[in-house]
Amino acid sequence: MIEPGQVTAIVPTRGNVDMSLILTNLEEQGYGEIIIADNSKLPVDLGIYARFQACYWAKHDVIYTNDDDVVFQNHADLLALYKPDVLVSAYPQNFDIPWISTGAVFDRALVKPAFDKYLQHYPFDEFLTHKAADAVFALLTPFEVHPMPYVELPWATADGRVHTSPNWYDRDRPEARARCLAIR
Repeated sequence: MIEPGQVTAIVPTRGNVDMSLILTNLEEQGYGEIIIADNSKLPVDLGIYARFQACYWAKHDVIYTNDDDVVFQNHADLLALYKPDVLVSAYPQNFDIPWISTGAVFDRALVKPAFDKYLQHYPFDEFLTHKAADAVFALLTPFEVHPMPYVELPWATADGRVHTSPNWYDRDRPEARARCLAIR
């Protein structure tokens, strides 16, 4: 098992929500570093890709992540499942994409190969940064899913979230998945 002090926790955000519960939760776990990848403070809005950009800034080789609309509570259980070279997702539903939004742990060294593979076929554009980044990483990386509970914060279902945006379920999500499966 990896100890929390050996892990960098990363949370991407637009900078428009209260991060206090998430920060308190992560601090209480004893992570060795916490990075809030705040798009409102970055030179360029990287959307959900900010999560992966922040991996390059991390001081630890192992990354924990969740989104800015959930509080994950089973950190010790998830870290106990950590395996080198494997994305371990705590997503609670068995979907065709092993989402990392509700809690995941992985080696930062997995980030570059996944996106390099994608970028050999598709552009680095707003579709990637704001819609497909999590799917690209999850589907182009060896993974395991171990469903665990989490708490949704009030803004999790607000308008403007990726999964509440127009055409997410009928166009963008299927397109992200199809692109990844085509090059896997």
